[in-house]
Amino acid sequence: MRNAVADKIAQLVGAVHPEQLGAVYSALTQAATAPLINAAARLGLNLDEHVPLTYTLAKDAQTGAVMVTYSEPVGCPVKFHWTATIALDGSSTMTELVAD
Repeated sequence: MRNAVADKIAQLVGAVHPEQLGAVYSALTQAATAPLINAAARLGLNLDEHVPLTYTLAKDAQTGAVMVTYSEPVGCPVKFHWTATIALDGSSTMTELVAD
């Protein structure tokens, strides 16, 4: 299953951008949960370093940037989201976490 997911991500990114692919893979690890971990107490959530999230991936057809949007899992009492945008060269920016 893990290989099938990695293959789908590689298809989305494209083989000609290995730096971007590596950065997208990194954006899908627990290390990317820092915005939520840092805001957990303020949001009334008791979390450790392992956090369930919903990950939504999209690719900008014009720029080739890949966006990873992080949001609450089904059943979470708090609605939140933030987005990482990963450029072709692997550089990335991240929006602030927004809690609804």
